Amino acid sequence: MRTLILMAAMLLAATAARAAEDDEFDPMTVNVVDAINCRLDVPTYNSFVMSLDSSEDKGAVRRGWKKIKGTNAFMYEWRLPAPILVTGTLSTSRVALTSSGMMAVLDLPDPNPLAKAEQIKNEADPEALLKGLVDDGTMTAAQAKRIPRGNKFLGERTVVDKSEYDAKLDMTFYTTIKRTISNVTTHPGKTLYGCSYKLDFTEGKAPREER
Repeated sequence: MRTLILMAAMLLAATAARAAEDDEFDPMTVNVVDAINCRLDVPTYNSFVMSLDSSEDKGAVRRGWKKIKGTNAFMYEWRLPAPILVTGTLSTSRVALTSSGMMAVLDLPDPNPLAKAEQIKNEADPEALLKGLVDDGTMTAAQAKRIPRGNKFLGERTVVDKSEYDAKLDMTFYTTIKRTISNVTTHPGKTLYGCSYKLDFTEGKAPREER
């Protein structure tokens, strides 16, 4: 446990050091549309997210965002003071912070057309699993056909995947940014469209393949 806490503290310190190149940086200048559309680097995104509910200065309140009470314990959701154009002709006045990142909550019952345009496959699609069960003889094709199909969608596409060595900190940072599309049962008729940001690190200089 102590090791995990130490690693987390080191990561936060390293992220802060990388984000602090400009002491005048203000997370209030970050546009939520940029966060949703994978246009930020990880330190900027982390600063933006932390500012939304900072104990010293709640950025969400300053932005005019109104907290939405919901039944999903894994989502922090807000209503914006005005709609934002997210992608193409799709706009929303609701955004949510999830474990997957910052999301636009779209009035879109079927995420598949949007996912197809984004070249994202449904990783929750049961067809591949059922085909495997049929192929290995676990069940017949007729049995597989009778199994109800849900409309769960969960998919992602990698936008950024890179490693960078910081000589001052003697650390290698691994950045992964992904476009994500999903739906959840707590939000029927909605599609979550957004971006996840992840920063890992290791001491010393090491390419990603050696992690």
